[in-house]
Amino acid sequence: MALCAVPDATGALIVTEATVENCTGFILLESSDSLHFINQLFDPNFLTVADYQTVFQLGMSMPILAYLTAWAFQVVINFATKDKET
Repeated sequence: MALCAVPDATGALIVTEATVENCTGFILLESSDSLHFINQLFDPNFLTVADYQTVFQLGMSMPILAYLTAWAFQVVINFATKDKET
């Protein structure tokens, strides 16, 4: 179970009765909470079909966009430095 902890004037963390949604300080997790989170990462049903489609699209398009951006910068730099080479 996650706990809400707020620092006092000395900097020590004091556990409060606030819910996790209303916590204004730090959220402290127990080891079982992090284990549950890790299990969710490897659960194939954690994401919906639309989420998997979005992740796949990003994985395919980001390298292509990065390559095209680098190529465009190279063209601009070569054009700008063309006069200084000759």
